[in-house]
Amino acid sequence: MNLKKWGCQFDGFYTSPQALMEKPGVYVIWCNEGKSWYVIEAGEAENVKEFVFNLACEEYLPQKCKGTIYYSAAYTPEIEQTERKKIVEMIKKSAQLSD
Repeated sequence: MNLKKWGCQFDGFYTSPQALMEKPGVYVIWCNEGKSWYVIEAGEAENVKEFVFNLACEEYLPQKCKGTIYYSAAYTPEIEQTERKKIVEMIKKSAQLSD
């Protein structure tokens, strides 16, 4: 499943970060509780799969979501890290997440 949002094409709504690719990009971690979907984490990394896999091992993610956690990424090897950070800021602002 793909999603176009925040000016990017996101791949996935995967239940495992292992499904993500080892590419630079922006990731979004979602929570689905019944009919409600919301962002619980967003960021950028040179290797999305590795970074998100390590993040998924942290105990705080399940504390933010009582439902099912999903992972998605927009792969952006063509843009610099500073541009990816701007996308992340936009996502966090729209999702009302703080750093």
